[in-house]
Amino acid sequence: MKPFRAANFAATIVLTSLTLAASCGRKQQQAAPAANAADTDTIVSIAYVPAIDALPFFVAAKRGLFESEGLAVNLARFASHLDIDTALIGGTVDGAFTDIIRVEQLKKKDSLALRVITSTEAQWTLVSNRAARLNRLQQFGDKMVAMTRFSATDYLTDRTFAGVKTAAPMFKVQINNVELRLNMLLNNEMDGLWLPEPYAARALIAGHKPLVSSEKYGLKLGVLALRQAFVNKPGGEATAAKLAKIYSMACDTINKYGLRAFDAELTEYCGADSAVIRRLPDIHFAHAKAPGDTLRAIARKYLEE
Repeated sequence: MKPFRAANFAATIVLTSLTLAASCGRKQQQAAPAANAADTDTIVSIAYVPAIDALPFFVAAKRGLFESEGLAVNLARFASHLDIDTALIGGTVDGAFTDIIRVEQLKKKDSLALRVITSTEAQWTLVSNRAARLNRLQQFGDKMVAMTRFSATDYLTDRTFAGVKTAAPMFKVQINNVELRLNMLLNNEMDGLWLPEPYAARALIAGHKPLVSSEKYGLKLGVLALRQAFVNKPGGEATAAKLAKIYSMACDTINKYGLRAFDAELTEYCGADSAVIRRLPDIHFAHAKAPGDTLRAIARKYLEE
């Protein structure tokens, strides 16, 4: 794969102990009250990391939108998308907020079929360490950028640094746990890294510098996907349709009142405080719509290179 070939980078640093820490740091949180399960037709478990892309389902959980459609949805919180991949493969969750690169990688490597319900408003920002004084991409020679292999951040790193001339190779470092990734920046242990919101806002409040936003490329890489095996069960197609409907309903609510009106959800599910919430960018949440063939083709081509 492109990021790990010597032709593009002289070396790739794999911090094994940190990766293991990310895997061991997984934790799950049940957002939908278990008592509601008996009063509904279907129970669905959806995995997420504490990021802004899952906000529509946070809102849906708090406002009873799942129950209104006869669903009980457990929102399972994980520390990294690598842990979510494991849960999807093992069938311990029915779906997840993830990205299109990971969806295609799971299909390619693990033969796991996923039904993509919708693209999401996931955004990532490449943030540089203020202590390193990195203001331009050309300054990243002999510097480290944290990302996750076979993911949107892997793709964004390659695309961002394609054609950038540095005095020495830039090193990609696999740090799967997003909270750990941020803490490495705050502790001056990393030169640059990709962060989703609200982690990026936390980094900017600490004085670190935003260099590139994923919005630059005009691609909605984030997705909400269900295991195809779950969709194939009796009532699975109907459940998928209901989840798409609920997602759109929640998006309308968010757009009506504005992102900052949902501080309770952002605090409960993402651990964001008031200062972080005030720093979040304005985001318009579009109705549920699955990504087209073009985006899938981009992901497949990237994984083949």
